[in-house]
Amino acid sequence: MPTLQLVRLKKRSLSLLVCLLLAAPLFAQQADSLNVGVNTAIRALQVVNDSVLWFGGNKGWLGRSSDGGKNWKLWQPAGEQADFRSLQAIDALNAIAATTTRPANIIRTHDGGKTWKRVYQSRDTTVFINGMDFWNENDGVLFGDPIENRLFLMRTTDGGRSWDNFPDEQKPIFAAGEACFAASGTAIRAVGDSTLVIVSGGSVSRLWYSYDRGQSWQNTKTPLQQGLPSMGAFSVAVAPDSHYVVVGGDYTAEDLAVAQIGLLDSGIWWIPRTSTRGYRESVAVIDTFFWLATGPSGSDITFNGGLDWQALNDVKGMHTVQKARSGQSVFMAGNRGVILVYPKISPPLLPQWRATTKLGKSMQAGDLKPFEKKLKRIVRKQGKPKKPGYENDFLLAAEKVATEIKRLEGVDSIYVTRPSETHYFIDGIQVKRPVILHMRLRVGSFGGQYCLELDEGRHRRNGIKQLGYRTNKRARPRFYRCRDFERRQRIKGIQER
Repeated sequence: MPTLQLVRLKKRSLSLLVCLLLAAPLFAQQADSLNVGVNTAIRALQVVNDSVLWFGGNKGWLGRSSDGGKNWKLWQPAGEQADFRSLQAIDALNAIAATTTRPANIIRTHDGGKTWKRVYQSRDTTVFINGMDFWNENDGVLFGDPIENRLFLMRTTDGGRSWDNFPDEQKPIFAAGEACFAASGTAIRAVGDSTLVIVSGGSVSRLWYSYDRGQSWQNTKTPLQQGLPSMGAFSVAVAPDSHYVVVGGDYTAEDLAVAQIGLLDSGIWWIPRTSTRGYRESVAVIDTFFWLATGPSGSDITFNGGLDWQALNDVKGMHTVQKARSGQSVFMAGNRGVILVYPKISPPLLPQWRATTKLGKSMQAGDLKPFEKKLKRIVRKQGKPKKPGYENDFLLAAEKVATEIKRLEGVDSIYVTRPSETHYFIDGIQVKRPVILHMRLRVGSFGGQYCLELDEGRHRRNGIKQLGYRTNKRARPRFYRCRDFERRQRIKGIQER
């Protein structure tokens, strides 16, 4: 993530600056518009690097470019009736593609598309393939709509040359009317060495996740629209800090901007403050706080980890977005063979306060302890109400804490995530869900994303509840590297609350 510009600001000019920032567009980079040369709706896209990319579309078309999308080699290896929505490009020569047409077929090339070999054909005409993803060049998973309420799952350990069905006992059991979407082939993600994530929709929309390559599963219900066959989660991505980003909506109401985005953080779903402008079919993570989402009505971008989304473009008919696995380019694809290329998308240079805190001396290089002490001082000082009616809304107190933290040296950015449900129960006692402050730090030799978790403390100070961490008697905020916390949550298992 590029370094943000630091500018010294006077307090009296801050309000004017905020107004100007809100009024001015924060992103104005233009994309290069290309075309693959045939009239096809592209829903499968794989970007190996800034030069090599593959696509799959309807009317049987598959294609590969070795110059960033300017020129294409095209094939129809399965005939004009085939519809390719699942694609995995291992490199510039090896790729695997699957059809949604029945019977389902999987084909593979080892010579850059010159020849294609069928490696699987389903004997069951009810099989409908939705997507595939790989952990590495050999191990991958393919999934499809449930059959007799069990998700269709296959795996390969030889780079897609052969495929085997999962045992029934390892397949997730779906509810009646629950299914998956093949709108962009990105409703599945293979993450790290063994994590597998799949999202569903229809009667219920859930995020299914496995930490052992699909041998066992857990799930949590998403906050997206659901209940009808056209509703639910259409795409999922995983940010570097292990946040799950889910997009979707209702494909019969493309412009309806209601609950199109959900963020799963440490077992809690969060809804953005400003959502996308409509139904979205694909999401891509560029950096920890920097994501893109696209759909038939346009594309949106966020620079603060999904808290606020703004318009990226108004190009209609886009279905999928991918960032180069090795490189900086971002590619979007959709109807009529259109490809949009952003050679490099960078967050805007936003003004930032320089260190003007009165809470102590400057931080010592390479030491986070002084910084953590300052955080605790800010929480003790700012995390309590000072006027009537304020004590019952600790979200406002958390925002005030965030405002003060933003003044500290080393804080590149900070944003507050709020739970979609404000309460849950522990041993029959109603407890407010924590508010988490996410901050990107550059403190001496330390860097990365850190979290400050705030709860309504158990104790009262001067008769007023103060922000703190719920397991401590004192109001002590919990400060940790977000990725480390997520790893601990995985070990003990995230349970749906």
